[in-house]
Amino acid sequence: MAHHIEDIIQIDREGIMYLNENKERRKILFSNCVINFRAKAAENPDTFLTWDGYPVDPNDPANQYVVGRCNEIADIPFYEFFCEQFVKFEMDQKKGLFGSKDKPIADFKAVDEAIKSYGYSTYKLD
Repeated sequence: MAHHIEDIIQIDREGIMYLNENKERRKILFSNCVINFRAKAAENPDTFLTWDGYPVDPNDPANQYVVGRCNEIADIPFYEFFCEQFVKFEMDQKKGLFGSKDKPIADFKAVDEAIKSYGYSTYKLD
């Protein structure tokens, strides 16, 4: 089950505090996500593919602090964090003028900026 990005309460240097489906506070620890990514990507590289279908190398220095993946241009934009059980946050879409779909990209980018401000990253699927 995916959560909504609005369920995120706070992002700090340790991780992301959010409300689960029962409205209970939970915390995603970035340090655990990094460990899980490195271990799981080494075991099964096909689980962690980029937009062009190549495995994300956990040993590449650019991927040293990867905590999740995201897709800004998907029909339903999302972040997925590499906890023991992956945690996914989706963006709600809003109907725009003439039925077009406007995505609240500013909210999406704010999550990415907060994660980066603490030295972590997500890799892009778009």
